[in-house]
Formats: sequence, C-alpha cells, structure tokens
Amino acid sequence: MGKETKEVVVKEDNLPMDLKFSNDLMGATEDIDNEDIVIPKIHLMQSMSDLVREDVAKIGEFRNSRTNELLGTELEIFVFAMYKSWQVFEVSKKGKPVYVETLDYYDNATLQIEETMADGKQIHRDKVLGFFCLLVDELKQGGAFPYIVDFKRTSRAAGQDLVTKFAKLKQFANLPSYAKTFKLTAKEATNDLGSFFVKNIETGRNITAEELPIVEAIARQIKESRAKGKVKVDDSDIKEESKVSVEKNDKF
Repeated sequence: MGKETKEVVVKEDNLPMDLKFSNDLMGATEDIDNEDIVIPKIHLMQSMSDLVREDVAKIGEFRNSRTNELLGTELEIFVFAMYKSWQVFEVSKKGKPVYVETLDYYDNATLQIEETMADGKQIHRDKVLGFFCLLVDELKQGGAFPYIVDFKRTSRAAGQDLVTKFAKLKQFANLPSYAKTFKLTAKEATNDLGSFFVKNIETGRNITAEELPIVEAIARQIKESRAKGKVKVDDSDIKEESKVSVEKNDKF
C-alpha cells in the first residue's frame, strides 16, 4: 500500500454577521474543559518533515502542528509568555533518537545535553526556549488562538535574541513583551550535511489600542491555566524528529 497522506485542514470562512445564536445554548462548548485543550506549535517544515516527504508541504513553510494547516512563510506575532524546557531523547547504538519526555528546565537546570545513564543508555537533551504567541492575522479575523513557537539547536540563537529584545523593552521602557509585534521568518542555512531552515525573528510595530485588550485577555487566561497546570503543548513535532540520527538532527 502507498504512504498515507495526512489531511491538511483549511480555515473555514467567517459566518455571516446577521446570524443570531441563543445566549443560553452553547452546544458542545458548554462542556469544554481547559484540560481538553492542546496548544499547537508553529511547526517549521524541514526536508525530514512528513508533509514534505509526502509532497504536501514545502521546506521553509510554517504549519499548525495539530492540523497541518499552512500558516505562511512570514508570520507577524504577539508574544505574551515564555518557558524553558529539556526535550529528552534516548539514543540507539545506530544514533537513532527516540523521544522520551519533556522536562521543566528550571527544575532540572544541572542536566547535561549528552549523558550515559547507569544502565548504559545514551541520552541526548535539547535545551528549548518556548513562547506563547498569537498570530496577528488571526487576531484581525476575530479568531485568534494561542500557538507555541519554540527555538532549539541552530534556531536557539534566534530565541535568545527574542529574550534580549524583551529585556530591553522592560528595562528601557517598562513595556511587556506584547507591546510590539515580531516578524517570524525562516532562512536557509547550509552545512556539510546539506541545506535546512532556521527560524529568524525581527522586531515589528507597536500594538494598537484595539488589539491590546484582546491580547491581554488571552494572555491572562493562559497565565491562569498555566498556574493550575492545565496547559498542554502539542508534541507531535518532537516525535517526528525521532526519524533521523542525533548527529544529523543536531543541525536542525
């Protein structure tokens, strides 16, 4: 049988504004629990990505890690929270990494990138900078939902640049990270293993008075849910990385 192609989900058109819904009936949304919601990642397509191998996507594209929806190649985002973590892989004798778990960085700050365990298992860990963000285009359409954009390996420097930009906003103007938009792009890089894409971040414009209350409402909701331990982040993109060796994977 041939390789199964993943379904690519596209956005639905906005509903007509003249529709009137009953205020006392919310359908299935009445029973939604925060624990049922998984926040997707902005997933950068590489040559190893399933969708690229299936000729559904192109390298350098950003896609929703849950739905595979194409988000674009240049995204304007608001960033309103961040975290640091370790992504842990067990490495086989042939160099194949198998994703094991994600650990909070601050609770495990002394861990090493490479480690041989007492039972002989080889462990590889990625330091990850992750950010909660909103797409400006979705905000304009009235249907913004949080995403995660994370930075690791060769893209980690861009994440560190983003943290520096936030520090300057706070130190010199006492402004939050979402006071400005940031432009997320991907640029091609090359090494002895071939070509690949890394994430790039640039400072954009100031937030508008219309955008501010919407961004802050979503940021507050996520902050409260995180405090209760009710925020789950999609990990399907991490599992995809188990298909190549650590040596090659370290370049992405």
